[in-house]
Amino acid sequence: MAKAKNLDQAPLRIGAVARLTGLSAHNLRKWEERYGAVKPQRTGSGERLYTRDDVRRLVLIKRLSNAGVPLGEVAGAALEDLERICASTIDESAAMGAESTLSQSIRVAIIGPSLSNLSGSGGPAAREIDVVLRSDDLASAEQKLAGQAVDIVVLECPTVHDGTGDIVEKAKQTLGARGAIVVYGFGARLALEALRRAGTLTLRSPIDPGEFHRAAVSLVHELGGNGASSQKHAGLPAHPDVPPPRFSQDVVAKIVTMAPSIKCECPHHLAQIIINLRGFEQYSAECENQSPEDAELHHYLKVVAGRSRAAFEEALA
Repeated sequence: MAKAKNLDQAPLRIGAVARLTGLSAHNLRKWEERYGAVKPQRTGSGERLYTRDDVRRLVLIKRLSNAGVPLGEVAGAALEDLERICASTIDESAAMGAESTLSQSIRVAIIGPSLSNLSGSGGPAAREIDVVLRSDDLASAEQKLAGQAVDIVVLECPTVHDGTGDIVEKAKQTLGARGAIVVYGFGARLALEALRRAGTLTLRSPIDPGEFHRAAVSLVHELGGNGASSQKHAGLPAHPDVPPPRFSQDVVAKIVTMAPSIKCECPHHLAQIIINLRGFEQYSAECENQSPEDAELHHYLKVVAGRSRAAFEEALA
């Protein structure tokens, strides 16, 4: 019994809290920083540690938010006050309304050749996701949708830089999306922060269907209610000492998600390393340079990443 009690009091990391509350890690950080919903402790390395009371608070705040109560009005309330507000605010009709909202599908457009594993099925929130479009680029996506609007556009951006925000806004306007999720490989910290401040949810690649579902549902809840083209690694500048990509991005992505025919996960790992190296190869090519020395350094890093990518492609073959 004492051991169980100790486990119940053990601090929780952000991934566990996301699973328990149904909130994405992005929303957990945002609710803390913007609304002061919780004040988790930090480890020496800066990781957040949550208590069971923090989880209870978040569940109650989420319940009130789903019922239409503004976050700013309840996020700072004491736990006992939140319980009282929930008891008095969420009556039977409000609960039915919230359930009806959650039962509506979220229309999603997925843009990017490496996001083939994301789908409208296979997760706890599967009934809420309707993937209405898959496309490698924004131009063909616009033609396929033919004027139909979506709730969320999911963009694959191997690198995030100063111009990524403009790409996201263009995609939202083109597809009539209310929100956006950027799945990225590498990115400058300031550029990522700018995306988050603008309301774009950012997820580090690779992501699994469960993480995708949680993120999409949380983003639509945050938006209220339900409801230019991705860069291709194959287009990297050539270098005499760096072989061009041996496999298409689509082939590598399929290897990551396919079931292995041998009792070994190495093909999956190799494919993921190749994706990461391609992303860093492009990031180094695009990184903003402040001086000739910076330009020389990033060129060197691009070449090193390209050579490494070619070696791992040979290993995968």
